[in-house]
Amino acid sequence: MSKPISPTAKAPQRERGKQRVAALLEAGAALFAEKGYAATTMTEVAARAGAPIGSLYQFFPNKETLAEALFSRYSDTIRELVAAIEARAAQMTPQQFGDALLDVLVDLRDEREAMVALLDAHPNADKPAMREGMRRGVRAALAAFLPKLAAVQLDRAAAVLQYQMKTAATICIAEGGPRCAPLRELRVLVHTYLQHLAASKSTTAAT
Repeated sequence: MSKPISPTAKAPQRERGKQRVAALLEAGAALFAEKGYAATTMTEVAARAGAPIGSLYQFFPNKETLAEALFSRYSDTIRELVAAIEARAAQMTPQQFGDALLDVLVDLRDEREAMVALLDAHPNADKPAMREGMRRGVRAALAAFLPKLAAVQLDRAAAVLQYQMKTAATICIAEGGPRCAPLRELRVLVHTYLQHLAASKSTTAAT
């Protein structure tokens, strides 16, 4: 979101508190995805998590702070997963690299549904910053995979791959899961695209 939220969420100090916060976040994400942000109540979140309502308010004073924490967790998780791909990209085949990227949002599809609901309910959310943060990560991973790719191609390909990652999650949700036929076809398209980039005569070092 573009503006800081006050009051802020309380960070847990003990392991038990961390586990409770994780359960509350999971419950919030599930309910936001199922019912939408406006229709979800804090009482429902606490009940879904199996936590006393007082515990929920201890860590998240209001629904806004819970939403902010979910935004932060989702962005952090994507950044960490894409960074892990970047770290091993040099040893990957086009198929492995493409599958790894697509699987980031496929594996986070439930959280993505919650994020879509939250973004729809928060017109002031900083969507461009979230999108650009993800694209920078994808670009860095692609640069590690194809280090000789020109800068202009890196920029263009990172945008293409980011959109395909989002498409993969959408297909997975709409078509019955990660093993559905349309998602298999999308993987083939991404593999072919990466093979084309790798074989391109214009894969020269950026100037």
